[in-house]
Amino acid sequence: MFRTRHRHEIPSLNTTSTADISFMLLIFFLVTSSMNTDKGILRQMPPMEKEQQKEQRVKEENVMRLSLDADDHLLCDEQPIQVKELAERIRLFADHEKSRERIVMLSIHPQASYQAYFQLQNALANGYATLQNEKAKARFGKPLKYCTQEQRQQIREQYPQRVSEDTYQKGGGDGTD
Repeated sequence: MFRTRHRHEIPSLNTTSTADISFMLLIFFLVTSSMNTDKGILRQMPPMEKEQQKEQRVKEENVMRLSLDADDHLLCDEQPIQVKELAERIRLFADHEKSRERIVMLSIHPQASYQAYFQLQNALANGYATLQNEKAKARFGKPLKYCTQEQRQQIREQYPQRVSEDTYQKGGGDGTD
């Protein structure tokens, strides 16, 4: 009359290798994914104070003065200029027989926005890049990026990007703000 109850066993999954598989997949995706590294602005840092510095005299005609004030207004040789015009002005300035002696002097107000500063830096880099690319096409018949390393070095030595950042001085030199 009485029936004995049979316990039904529930089948279980073997999960011992799940952690190992998860770990292996994690390692796989970390190794195969690319990590983007941010590139900064390529600038030569001033020499350390221990080194003896030679004072260089530069003729005023070989200097382009750019200043960015606290309101993000850009001045080129004390004349207002738009950032979109700056690349062409820099290209014309650097395209000179004495291009190695030409210097762009930046004076950035501490309250200027980062956006305005980086727009200025981009225009500066674009102006020099355009000039170097034009000169590579004229001399070697191909754009700078398709030139050999030696050819690129020749162009960059002939038309170097010489930039100096100075402390901000309103109006070009009286030191007042």
